[in-house]
Amino acid sequence: MAHGVGSDEEALAASLADPVVFAVLFERHVDTIYRYLSLRVGRDLAEDLTADTFARALAGRRRYQADRGAVKP
Repeated sequence: MAHGVGSDEEALAASLADPVVFAVLFERHVDTIYRYLSLRVGRDLAEDLTADTFARALAGRRRYQADRGAVKP
């Protein structure tokens, strides 16, 4: 487990103190998100949208509310 975090929720919580830990979530989910987007909008646009997805997730990570569900969605 990278950076000593197990679940996505643990990684997100740890990233609040150390934003570098957010890379764990990127590494776990980037391929899935890219594949999903590339099938729908093409490879070039999928790269931009994947980057934007993670940039927005990083910027908004403090708004996550554990009682509303898992991090992944």
